[in-house]
Amino acid sequence: MENLDTTTLRGSFLQIDDEPSPVLVEQESSSFSFKLDDDWEEAPTVKTTAPQEGEGAVLVGGLPGIYEGDRFNEVTSGAFTSTAQAREAFGIPSSYQKVPATHPISGERVKNANWVINSDSGKVIGNQCVSDGYHLIQPSAMDILDDFVRCADGTLRIVKGGTWNEDAVIWLQTDELSFDGPNQKDEFKMKVLISNTYDRSGSFVLALTPMNVICKNFYYQALAGSRNKFAIRHTKSAGLKLDQLKQAFGAVGQYKDAVMREFLSWGATPVTLDHAARIARAAFGVKPGEEDEMATRTKNKVDKILDIYETGGEHGGAQPGTKYGLAQMITAWSTHEYSKTTGLEGLVTTGAGRWESKAFGIMNEIVPNAPVQRVFLTR
Repeated sequence: MENLDTTTLRGSFLQIDDEPSPVLVEQESSSFSFKLDDDWEEAPTVKTTAPQEGEGAVLVGGLPGIYEGDRFNEVTSGAFTSTAQAREAFGIPSSYQKVPATHPISGERVKNANWVINSDSGKVIGNQCVSDGYHLIQPSAMDILDDFVRCADGTLRIVKGGTWNEDAVIWLQTDELSFDGPNQKDEFKMKVLISNTYDRSGSFVLALTPMNVICKNFYYQALAGSRNKFAIRHTKSAGLKLDQLKQAFGAVGQYKDAVMREFLSWGATPVTLDHAARIARAAFGVKPGEEDEMATRTKNKVDKILDIYETGGEHGGAQPGTKYGLAQMITAWSTHEYSKTTGLEGLVTTGAGRWESKAFGIMNEIVPNAPVQRVFLTR
């Protein structure tokens, strides 16, 4: 297998290139961790929501969120010691298989057509056949989480997971990962979401997301809104790409160093109030040259978010003058200000997630990272 540059595999979040005149930064290695609570025990307790036939959808936030044929699980206490243990507890099938499709009358094999079968139940997945070239990525591929998110106490903070659409989609989500920011005060909090499909609806995906999956709708929003994800299609090269994914994500220390390097680069990248204003206007849909024609409502949004950038507003933690401060501005708006209109303040929801992704993309276009040649890490 060819050597892989693990800093570029993981998405825009970690694309870091050395350039002339680097900024040298010293930083203690401290924080790729879950918050450890005293009530975590070895044996987990799982709450399962699985609507039966005729029961109708379960309402989440007043709207249908978990449907017949879905299985939503949440750990209420304790912790798993392996991903396989979580898969079993959450009712995720142990394996799937392809079975050649046959003509209903003649019994002859239908060319290039196969049913996907849940090996545990024998049920057919979905209502469409897959081709001979469709490569099954088994649920055991999720076990990459064993190395990626294992805590110092030996447990895995896999807290949610299950299946959608009668076992056609499987997924797991971790508790929050915490990363210290460049000022050693702020924390970046993300969750790992890993999923796979068996009905041609999607790829095998490992993603970092701020969204908390509380229903099927939020699951799809979390995947769509993630800026940092690695997807593997169900093709013959899937096995090689899984090996690459393990190489890139399997070593927690390497991942932590890469993330810290990106954050430190943000902290070392100088910006001005003009940068923040350009990003804010573009994120709210104002085109260059149309600044004087902004609607009052849009102008109020721009003024509000610039106040967050300069002072932190009611949320605090401002770090103006750096790209890290721009990131704080964006996340504060998406998490608190945008979500006030949904009644779910503190949670990055559909529209907020899309806006946040757009804003981060604009930020990276307008303000490239200052190069960080090396990071001195204290082990």
